[in-house]
Amino acid sequence: MARLAATVDDVARELERGPLPPLTGGEWGPREILCHLVYWHEWYADVARSINAGEPVSPKVGAFPEFNRRSVVELGSAPAAELLGRLRHAQRSLDAELLVMSPHARITIKAGANSRGPNLFADRVEAHFRGHLHDIRRMLRRHAS
Repeated sequence: MARLAATVDDVARELERGPLPPLTGGEWGPREILCHLVYWHEWYADVARSINAGEPVSPKVGAFPEFNRRSVVELGSAPAAELLGRLRHAQRSLDAELLVMSPHARITIKAGANSRGPNLFADRVEAHFRGHLHDIRRMLRRHAS
């Protein structure tokens, strides 16, 4: 879980280095990735909170590409600083929830997706962020030149 927090912070710091290019309207750029990460991370925190509160969790129904498009539509007009604040807030919430979650709990974010315990879930999310961190760095280098 500490690796996840550190990687989320690395992503946020990388995106704070300079102005983000605008939405591409096609291929994903850094701003689209940020929308995507905020969308899912807020959902992860919500799911974890619900599990810990003993509330029913209704995983999202649909395909990942559909939700990824929705993330850009819903969040694309928000200022980068706001999105970065939301990302950090979601990470703090998720971290707090995962730390108190039973190791036997199962997290399912989308219908048809694998259920995972909190530690494996954190590992998978961290790997997802790390992959996007490499993409962001590459894109920002290319945009700067």
